Amino acid sequence: MMNEDNDFKKIFQRMLENRNFSPGIFSKLTGLSQSTINQLLNGTLKPNYNTMQAVASALQIETADLMAIAGLPPVKDTPAEHKNSHSRELGALIAVGTFLNAEQLKSITKEAARYKQENLSKKT
Repeated sequence: MMNEDNDFKKIFQRMLENRNFSPGIFSKLTGLSQSTINQLLNGTLKPNYNTMQAVASALQIETADLMAIAGLPPVKDTPAEHKNSHSRELGALIAVGTFLNAEQLKSITKEAARYKQENLSKKT
């Protein structure tokens, strides 16, 4: 269970309410299952670093700040793939995406997939 001195679930609930995010919508924004989001909201799941990173990105806050809110210890040795993560930019993209229509989202998704493929090609 979470640190009893820090009621993460209530803070997390308010964060989602302030942004008008339902668990289902937030699940889609984070890529986490709706069950995981519900467990976080109910306080029945102690999140790991990857979960916190996905949540923080969608909320447009730093992962370290969210971990502090949750009463979790700071991550001293961040995995290499996360050291240069662009959580702020991803969060901004998600926030903007909530104002786009389906056609606009498909266009952006298609472009992002093209960028991903280009980056993967460079690594090989």
